[in-house]
Amino acid sequence: TQKGVLEQSKLYFYPAGQSEALFRPLSAGHFFCTDQYIVERENFQSILVLLVVDGDISFVKGEKEYTACAGETALIDCYEPHCYYAKNKLEAYWVHIDGGNTREFFGELFDKCGYIIKSNDAITAQIKEIYSFVKSGEKLTDGEISVLIYRLMISLFTNEGEGEKQRGIDAAMSYIRKHYAEKLDVCELSRIANMSESYFAHQFKKKVGTSPYDYILRIRLSHAKEMLKNTSMGI
Repeated sequence: TQKGVLEQSKLYFYPAGQSEALFRPLSAGHFFCTDQYIVERENFQSILVLLVVDGDISFVKGEKEYTACAGETALIDCYEPHCYYAKNKLEAYWVHIDGGNTREFFGELFDKCGYIIKSNDAITAQIKEIYSFVKSGEKLTDGEISVLIYRLMISLFTNEGEGEKQRGIDAAMSYIRKHYAEKLDVCELSRIANMSESYFAHQFKKKVGTSPYDYILRIRLSHAKEMLKNTSMGI
């Protein structure tokens, strides 16, 4: 029994398929956890897709911590050293996915939507459907199970994830307002927003109406005006 995993939790493994070129689930589960739950590995050769039903799950990517809450889906790259854990209670459906170009596909997904995606009805239903098939022990053909996973991946990719993107932009704007007097660049801000540089610049202008550089300048000018008005400092 894994520490922090309650007795009513379920874990199932899926038989290895014949074709490594197709997507396949390695395992799936429905977990109920306490704040003692933690997983830390060097490598697990998969992408973990975890649908949070209740509570939250936190994980570390690089030097930053991310937290997915109820109604969100966490995407964790387990091909690299990884650690994820519950700070409070947690109920979640999850599936480890491998095969085909899984890592490349999710690499593009990370760039587009980040590591946390707002769950919609399709994503929720498809994760639970894959879990149910793994749980049932029914042996689908390699093609059939690959199609199920591909449908989930497309749903994740086409879901706009507006909530997560807005949080990323808000975090960058908050950082700018607190650190306007320091040297700031798009690379640093994009990491704070959990986006690639080009995608961050595009989304920032789309949501704020100006580029990150112009927003920084606007904040600096605003503070300069206040200082000229309310202090004895010269221009």
